[in-house]
Amino acid sequence: MRKVLMFLIVMVLLWASSSPAAICTWAAPTNYAPVPPATVGDPIPSAKIATITYKVYSGSSASGPWSLMTTTGAGVLSATLLDPAPGGTLCCTLEAVLDGQTSAKASPACKAFPQKTPEAPSNLWIQ
Repeated sequence: MRKVLMFLIVMVLLWASSSPAAICTWAAPTNYAPVPPATVGDPIPSAKIATITYKVYSGSSASGPWSLMTTTGAGVLSATLLDPAPGGTLCCTLEAVLDGQTSAKASPACKAFPQKTPEAPSNLWIQ
């Protein structure tokens, strides 16, 4: 029984440590979307702002395509996403959901994850 328990603990630790993560953060909207011809919407009451949830999407470019990664709890202003493979790009966008109404997608944020190249060998000699 102890061997099985130890095996499970090691597997969980390996799994948790092998998944690098990027954190996508944002600020909550403070206004409703404007109704034309207005250019600014009415303010969202502060008590309502704390109830906003977010649909978080990720993709490999600022133009998508987008994959829904998670839906946050009320008032949560960040989400953890898996890093792409080295040399890849991670982009994040989201929609705010309040009272069953979903906003337009936010302007995406992107981050490049450079390919890591080993440095040149050193201490080369000929005998």
